[in-house]
Amino acid sequence: MIDKKELFLIGKVCKTHSLQGEVVCEFTDFSFDDSDAEFLILDVGSFLVPFFLEEYRFKNDTSAIVKFEGVDTETEASKLIGASIYLPLSFKPALTHENMTWNDFIGFHLFDEHVGEVGEITFVDDSTANVLFVVHYGNEEIYIPAVDELVVDIQLDKKKIIMDLPDGILSVDEVVSDEEE
Repeated sequence: MIDKKELFLIGKVCKTHSLQGEVVCEFTDFSFDDSDAEFLILDVGSFLVPFFLEEYRFKNDTSAIVKFEGVDTETEASKLIGASIYLPLSFKPALTHENMTWNDFIGFHLFDEHVGEVGEITFVDDSTANVLFVVHYGNEEIYIPAVDELVVDIQLDKKKIIMDLPDGILSVDEVVSDEEE
């Protein structure tokens, strides 16, 4: 059985491309293009399944048309739509400031330079124009804007990001609760 802790997220299957079973994949991590991986691991119906690559070609910097072995019809390919795509950690290049992606921040501890440790980044929401770190803070999840202007330091070896957070951002939930009463 494949352990998700031994994998890293690189993208998602977005749509079918042809009647021959090709799919369009969007990549958020470009380790795939630099690797010699013969397979990708897809999360299909809560199961992690390796799919061997028959061929692929990039459409642009972030998406590729992919043909998996054994997926030969549009119907078979449509079952893969929405599947998250992973590679084993052994394919992940050493982390540097130059090759970091948003997903690399998951597991980092976020610190405010005035307050100290805020919490662990558990998710990065990049579905909107403003990327947000989802941070476990106390008993709640809070959203912190992931913008360069707030970043003071990134310590890769310690998996630590230090930010200068705006006043009140850590107490927004308390303000909302007070207003509701």
